[in-house]
Amino acid sequence: MNTTTPPPLIDSIAARLLRIIFGCYFVVTLVVTSGQLILEYRNAETRLAKEIQGMEQTFGSGIANIVWDYNSLMLHELLLGMMKLPSVSGIKVETAHDVMGTMGVILDQGGRKMRADAAGRLVPLEGKDELFDKMFSQTFPIVHADTHGKQVTIGKWTVYSSQQIVVNQVKYGFFLLLVNSVIKTLALWFIFLFVVQRWLGRPLRQLSEFVGRLSIDNLADKVFVLKDRGRHELHLLADTLNAMVRNLRGSIAENAALLARMQELNASLEQRTLALSESNAALSLANAELNEANRVAEASRLQATQALHELRSTQSQLVQSEKMAALGILIAGVTHEINTPISAITSSGGTISEALGLALGNMPALFKTLDNDSMALFLGLIYRANVSAVRLSTRETRAVTRALTEQLEEYGIDAAREKADILVSLNAQSALADYLPLLRHRECNLILDTARSMATIIRSVSNINTAVGRVAKIVLALKSFSHVTQSNEMVEANIQDGLETVLTIYHYQIKQATEVVREYEDIPLLRCFPDELNQVWTNLIHNALQAMDHKGTLSVRIHREGNEAVVSIGDTGCGIPEEIRGKIFDVFFTTKPAGVGSGLGLDIVKKIIDKHKGRIEVQSEVGVGSTFTVYLPYDHHQRSTSIILTQ
Repeated sequence: MNTTTPPPLIDSIAARLLRIIFGCYFVVTLVVTSGQLILEYRNAETRLAKEIQGMEQTFGSGIANIVWDYNSLMLHELLLGMMKLPSVSGIKVETAHDVMGTMGVILDQGGRKMRADAAGRLVPLEGKDELFDKMFSQTFPIVHADTHGKQVTIGKWTVYSSQQIVVNQVKYGFFLLLVNSVIKTLALWFIFLFVVQRWLGRPLRQLSEFVGRLSIDNLADKVFVLKDRGRHELHLLADTLNAMVRNLRGSIAENAALLARMQELNASLEQRTLALSESNAALSLANAELNEANRVAEASRLQATQALHELRSTQSQLVQSEKMAALGILIAGVTHEINTPISAITSSGGTISEALGLALGNMPALFKTLDNDSMALFLGLIYRANVSAVRLSTRETRAVTRALTEQLEEYGIDAAREKADILVSLNAQSALADYLPLLRHRECNLILDTARSMATIIRSVSNINTAVGRVAKIVLALKSFSHVTQSNEMVEANIQDGLETVLTIYHYQIKQATEVVREYEDIPLLRCFPDELNQVWTNLIHNALQAMDHKGTLSVRIHREGNEAVVSIGDTGCGIPEEIRGKIFDVFFTTKPAGVGSGLGLDIVKKIIDKHKGRIEVQSEVGVGSTFTVYLPYDHHQRSTSIILTQ
C-alpha cells in the first residue's frame, strides 16, 4: 500500500491561497492607508496655510505701526512673540529700503536657508536638506493709514514655515493609522489561516490518504467518504473520485477482453504480412519505372530553361542592336550639335583675346583719368551691358540708335552717332542721363572703348559657359543612351530623365521644324529596366518624327493614373490606316521603304512593355496624327500586358 507524506503547512494550498489573498489585501491596505496619510498631510498643510493667513489680521496693524515709527525694539519683541506660534519657523520684515528685522529660519533671494542670530545677522545653515525639510512662505504688505485715511504701502513682512512643521502636526495621526492597519492585517491573517486549514486542509489530507491506499488489487472494495459536515465542492470531488474508481474497475475488465482479441488478431496479421511483402516487391518495380520517367522530365526541363535563357539573351542583344542602329542614324546630327558650341567657343576665345588686348592697353591711362565718381559710373556701365535684356531686332536697333543720336546732339555731345552705337551695344540707351558725366569727360572715347571691350569679354565668357554646358548635356545623354545594364534586376528610376535623354539625342532633328510640347507631372520613381525603357521612348519618338517628316508638333506627357505611371507620345503626322493598325506590333511588319525600317521597332517595344507587366494603347486618325500611350504599373504582379487600338 502506497502512502504519501502530507506537505508542510507553508507549502499547503491553504497557505498559498492565504498568501495570494493577503498579498492583494496588503496592497489594497497599503494604497488606502497611503491615501489617508496623504489626505491627512494635505489637510494639515491647508490648516497651516490658513493659520499663517490669519496672522495678517492679528499682527498686520501692529507691524505697520511699528515699521511706521521704525521702533526696532518693539519689532523685536513682537517677532519673539510670533516665533512662539507652532506654525512659524521664521519671519522677515522689510521696508522699501532695507530689512528692518528677521528672526528664525528664512530663505534669502537665492533660495538658501539662513538663520537669524541674536543680533539679527543671517547665518547660512550647513548640511543637506532632508525629507520634509522644504520651506514655504507667505508675504503680506505693510500698509499704513496716514492722517487723511490714505493707505500707503511702506514695506512687506514674510512668514516662513516648513513641511517639517506639517509633519509634526500629523505624525501622531500617521502612527495611529499605521498601527491600526498592521493590527487588522495580522488579525485577519491568523483567522483566515485557521478557517482555511479547518475547511480545506483537513478534507484534502483525507482525500490524499485514500488515494495513497488505492491499488489494482483492492479497487473492488474501496469507497471514499468525506468526513465533513455540509455539502460543498470537496464532496463533489469525492463523488468524482469514487466514479473514477468504478470506471477503472470496468476498464481493467475491458482490457482483459481486448488482450484476448489482440492475440487472435496477431495470428491473422502474420498471414497478411506475407501478402504485403509480395505487394512491396511489385511496388518497388513500379517505383523504378517512375524514377526513370522523372529523370527524362528533368532533362527536358533543363533544356527548356537553357532555351529560355538563350531567348532572353537574344532579345537583349536585339534591343541593344536597335539602340545602336538609332544612334548611328542620329550621329551626324549629334556631331553637328557638338560642333556648333565648339565653334562658338573658338569664336568667343578669339573675341576675348582681341577685347582683352584692347582693354589692357587702355587700363593704365583710364585709371589715371577717372576719379571715384567717374569710376563708379564706368563700372555701372559695364554691369548694365551684361544684365539680361530683351534682344532687339536689327530694325529696332537702328530706330533706337537714331533716337539716341538725336538726344546726344541735343546735349551737345560730339560724334553722337558713333557714341550712340556704343551705348546701344552696352544696353545703356534707357539710362542716358546717368552717364552724361562720362560722355562729357575729356577721355570719353577711351572710356567707351574700354567699357565695350570689358562687356565683350564678359559676354564671350558667358557664351563659352553656355556652349560647354550644351556639349556636356549632349555627352551625358549619349553616355546614358548607350549604357548597357548587365543586371537582371529592376531598379528605381525617373522616367522623365530617360525621356529627356532621348530628346537630347534627337535635338538636331527636332529643332529644325518640330515643336516639342512637354507636360510632366511629378510622379514617384518607378522600379523598371531604365535602359530598355529608353529604347521604347527612342522607337516611339523616332516613329513620330518620321510620321511628321520632322515637321509638326511632338507632344510628350507624363502623369499617374491610380497605380500606374503613364507616358504619352503623340505626333501630328499622317496617322495609321485602320486596315493595318492591328498589325503594327507584328514582328517584321513595316510600312517604310525597303532598307529604311526592319519591322522590329514596335515588336521590341511590345516585348519590353510586356516584360514590365504593362500595356500600350494606340490612338490614331489618318491625316491628324497618332498617340502611343504606355501604362507601367508600380506593382508588377497585378497586371498582364495588353494592346488597345483606338481609332
